[in-house]
Formats: sequence, structure tokens, C-alpha cells
Amino acid sequence: MKKRFILITLFTVLLALILTACQGEKAVTGITVIGGLKYEYELGEVPDFSSVKACISFNDGTSVEVDSSALQFDGINTAIAGAQQLTIKHGGYTHTVQITVKGGAMSGSPEDIITGVSLPESLALWSTKKNDFINKNHGYVVGDDNPFYFTLKLSVYTTDGEKKNVTSYTSVSNVYLKGEEVPLTDGELSKYVSIDEEKNAFDFTEEAIGKSFVIKTRPRDCSENQIDDFTRSLDVTVVDGYNIYEAYELNYLTNSENFDSEIKIPDDSRGQTAIVDDFLKNEKNATRPENISGIVIHNDLVIKTTDIPREYFLDGNRKNELYDYISVYNHCLTEDNKTLTINGNYFAIYSYDLPPVVADGLGNQDDSLSEGQLFKFTVNAGKNANYNYRLYSTNITNLMLVDNNPQSNNIDNSSKAMRGLIAIKTREQAVTLDNINIQSYYISYYAEGDYQTVRIKDSIFYNSWQNHLFFRPENTIQGADEEPVSENYPRLTVNIESSKITSCGGPAIISFVADPAFTKNKYSGTLINISEDTVLESWVSGEEAWFTSMNISFAALQLKNLNLLVQKEDSSFIKEEIKVVNGKETTFKMMNMVMVTLMVPDLSGGWQGILDQMQGSTDIDGKLIIGNKTIMDMDDCTVDGKHYNFTDTKIAEHKAKNPESHVLTNVSGGSAYTSVGSNLTELSGDISATSDDDYLTVYFYTLGIVFGNYHSLIN
Repeated sequence: MKKRFILITLFTVLLALILTACQGEKAVTGITVIGGLKYEYELGEVPDFSSVKACISFNDGTSVEVDSSALQFDGINTAIAGAQQLTIKHGGYTHTVQITVKGGAMSGSPEDIITGVSLPESLALWSTKKNDFINKNHGYVVGDDNPFYFTLKLSVYTTDGEKKNVTSYTSVSNVYLKGEEVPLTDGELSKYVSIDEEKNAFDFTEEAIGKSFVIKTRPRDCSENQIDDFTRSLDVTVVDGYNIYEAYELNYLTNSENFDSEIKIPDDSRGQTAIVDDFLKNEKNATRPENISGIVIHNDLVIKTTDIPREYFLDGNRKNELYDYISVYNHCLTEDNKTLTINGNYFAIYSYDLPPVVADGLGNQDDSLSEGQLFKFTVNAGKNANYNYRLYSTNITNLMLVDNNPQSNNIDNSSKAMRGLIAIKTREQAVTLDNINIQSYYISYYAEGDYQTVRIKDSIFYNSWQNHLFFRPENTIQGADEEPVSENYPRLTVNIESSKITSCGGPAIISFVADPAFTKNKYSGTLINISEDTVLESWVSGEEAWFTSMNISFAALQLKNLNLLVQKEDSSFIKEEIKVVNGKETTFKMMNMVMVTLMVPDLSGGWQGILDQMQGSTDIDGKLIIGNKTIMDMDDCTVDGKHYNFTDTKIAEHKAKNPESHVLTNVSGGSAYTSVGSNLTELSGDISATSDDDYLTVYFYTLGIVFGNYHSLIN
């Protein structure tokens, strides 16, 4: 009996040892939360598990109490409203607890919950878009003529976790005078702005013009602890202008009753304003504002063919060319509204979707080059000797314009470019282009006629097919030797400050006279003043599409030959550049053609025919000043009481006027000479230019040509 008891005891001990070996080491079999866990969170609230305590059970029947430092928490996202599963882990064991994240339900949609708020996409990119401009310090501007919409971008989910696209909501907003800590209320608020919370709209009054404000806004339907996180603010300055958001609204600028005289739209007796009004009414359900004094742009605008009247297109179906001489947006200053301001807020207007003007021989075009423009700004006032152009002004600031017609060295691809749009044309007023960026147009800016001064400041002109700045003076009032009949009647004067004018198919600047009858007076040419910090570069070989299309590549060759007369070891207006053409490396001799002043002759007679015309009595005036140095001077002069036109070709008389001028060569009985300032030295009839000259000017009959001087051996 005793032996049997001992055997049973040994069996029990062995069985216990076997079972213990099979179970392994001590293991967690349960987690019980005993305190400190929060089961409901507000949307966006940061989870806090620092107070959690739990009882951990083990497979040996023991248990222990632990704090949060011994636990792992995972699986909860308070940015999303609704029921969620929180996992709590210890020693390889996972315990699941249901947590509820509460969110602000949107009014009228109890199942929709706001989980996030951000600025509108256009404003979110606003600071980035400034990088495309020279002056990045301008603030955001809004107009007073209609509401400014400050609609935030909301992230909205249903309680089932599905994301919803929400474009309208009710807001809660405050407006502060900039620098003040207390928001405007009651009478002070209504003095400056009315707020429509349902439309997220801020309609500023005329009293607010010139003042700066801070707008703070948020969705109404958010929880108390979300208010700070969901509030967004914007600093704005109010100006006199109409707020626009879509490309078709650019038609609001058009108030000219008539097209240019060359426009002939078959079977349509309406003026341009009537056509625009009908288009806005019938296709856009919109009305053109009356007496608009400016626009303020709040988005990038891509102009589609459907954004302008079909009457602008040759066939009326918006698929083929535009009429030539068309002004897509044609604004005319009047006695009642003498000023127009366009503030781009650093946004861009893209016109690359528009077709070129009608091809040569079709419609109403009289040649193969475009006379159409995207923007035209003129004045509707009686012109006489007492007309004061200073009372009328167009001002464009912080705006980018981009088209699809960059310069091309391939003549086969140039047809569309040469029939592309001029970006901006102006007449008979004071013009300011401040901090603008114009790219890839046929011509960037065209100032036509006298009665006009132009200021270009902090602006970028890049990649035009022909040239960037085109000036066409027309002095039709004064006689040959008269002083200006009125101080209100200036020559076409252009002042350029701190700008970049680079990359053209031809000269960067052209001053052009089409009719010698308009050049009667020594004040008839364009006067151009450029600051020393302005970059002027248009490196051309004479083989570009512009030269080829105009059939003047021979003229570029003649200019290159002049380089031999001025070239020294350290000075030249030609540099060599290797380009890949049709897969082959080719060396081009490049000239930096800064400016050409000319009368455009009849090219059909060839080089000799051009010479014959240039040797005539045509008097082409003009002056270019860079910094404090006169780079080119073609104005008339008086020597010993005798008046001389520039076309008088006696070198002695020219040198009496410009002692620093030097004879280059004689061609067909005429003379050419250069003037690059005090650093020129005359050597046996030849010239040399020292290395610190930046420009070289060549006068040839009625032509004045300014080159950027290239110093090839200067470090």
C-alpha cells in the first residue's frame, strides 16, 4: 500500500513538471482598465493616456497593477470623428476599447463632420507665386465695388468615415483694422464692410479704400475647442476696384463702343461693347459693371475660347483664327472715368489657348504680321493742343501674362508666333507697369503715339517672338522747328527702372516710325531713360525666325561686319555660342541687340532700295539714356546757330554736335559712326572701345542701333 502511494505521488509531481514545461514562462492572460481612461474625445483633441491604470493578469493566476508607462496605446485618430478602436498592449497581449471622437456636425447635415480647415488653394499658393516677380513685398489687395469671397477649404466626413466635397458653409467672421486687437462692431463695422456669413463674403465700402484690415474667419459648425485651430486670417488692403475670379470676367474691362477701324465683321453692325454685353448676358448670365475703375484678380485665369465672344473669331465657331486688329479686352478712359488700375495680386493670366490672328490674305488682314492685342488701353477725349494726358492713366501691378508664342529659330514654326498677340498696347495717357511679368508674346508691350509717358518698374519681359518694347511716336501737331505747343503735349517718353528685359527674336527695344510726315520736330522721337540696374539682353544671330520672316537677315550680316571695325582683344559686340540644330552642333555669332531706332522702309527693293530710302530726307529722332550716360542721341541739334537734322551726313557737323563721335566707314557715299562715351579713342580713322564700356552704338543713315558690348576676355 505504501509503495503504491509513493508511485502516485511521483506520477503527480512528474505530471506537474511536464505541464509546466509545456506552458513555458509566465505570460499575460488579460488587461483590465481600472481608471484614468477617457472614452470620449473632441475632434482634434490631443489624446492623453498619462493617467491610465490597468490590472495585468498572468497565466500563473497572479496579477499586478501598472500605470501608463508600462502600456502601449495605438489606433485612435482624433482628426476623424466617430467610433474608433483603441488598442492597449502589454507583454504581447492586446486589449481593445471603443473610443468615440466627437466632431462639429454641419448645420442641416447632422451626419457631416468638419475635420479640418485650410486656406483657399489660390491663397495657399499666394506666397509661392511671389517668387515669379522682382518685388515680392506687396500685400494682398481687395476691391470695394463688389464682395470679396474668403471661402475656406473644408475637410468634411460623414460619421461613417466617408469624405464629402463641401463648397458652401456658414461662417463666423471678424474684421479688424490692422494693428488693432479688438474687432470692428456695430457702426464702425458697417462704416467699412458688410459681412454675409452664408456666402463667406466681405463687401468693403468706399470709406475703406486705402485702409488695411485683418479678416478672421472660421466655419460656424465646429466645437468650442476647435475654434482656434479652425480660424484662418488674411491681411488685406482695400482699393477702388472690382473683384474677379474667372477668366470671362476680364470682359468687364471692355467699354469701347467701336472696334479698331480695320475690323470688319460681316453682317454685324454692333459695336464691341454691345457684342460683349450680349455675350455676358446670353452665355455667362452676367452683366458688365458700369464705370469700372479697376479690377482686382483673385485667381490664376486661363482664357479659353469660350471666355470671349464668338464674334472675335473669323468663322464665328471659336475654332479658327481671331480677326486681326482685334483688341480682346478693349478699355477706353473717359472724361467721367480717367483712371484704370489692374492689380494682379501676383496671379497669372494665361492666353495660350487662344488661336493666332487670321493668316495673310484672309479676312481683313493686310500683311502677315499680327496687329491684334490681348489688352488695349486708350482715351476717348478730344485731342488738341490743350489736351492734358496727365489726367488719364492706366496702372498695372503684380500681374503675370503668359502666351504660347516664344521666339523660335525654326522658320517653319514661326507662323503662329508672328501672328500671335501683342500683350499690351496703350495710347495717349500716363502708363505705369509696376512689377509685372510678361512672357512669350509676339510683342510684350506696345506704346503707340505721343501724348504719352510710360513708367516700367520692377518688371520682367522674357521670350518674345519679335521684341519686348515697341514704341511708335507720332508727332502730328508741331511744325519742323517749333517748340512743343503745350507742356501737356510731350514726346513719347519711357522710364524703365530695375527691370529685366531678356530673350527676344530681334532687338529688345524698337522705336519705329511708319510715316516720315509724323517726324517733323526734334521732339518727335522716343526718349527712353533706363536705370543702370536694368538687365538688357537679346542675343541674336540674325538667323532667327523674326529676321528670316522679315527678310532682313542680310541686315544682321551687315551689322556683324561692323564688329570688325570696333573689335579689340577685350571688346566686341559679338560672342560665339554653340547650339544644337537638327542634332548637329553649330556655332552662331550672337549680337546683343539692345535697341533699334528706325523708319521701316519698303523691303521689296532689296538692300540698295533700303539705302536709297534711308539716304532721303527722313528725319528719325530718338534718345536712349542709361543711368546718367547718353547711349544714343539722334535728336536734331543746333551748331553755331544753324539747325541740323540727324540725317545731315557731314561728319564734321555731327562731331560738332557730338565731339565723342567717331567715323567708322563710308558706304555708298554716306557715313556711319559710333559713340560709346569718353572711353573711345580715335586711331587713324578707326576706333577702339575700352573694356569698361557696356554699350556700343552705331548710327547708319536713319538707323540707330545699340549693342550690348561683350568683353570676351574679362574675368
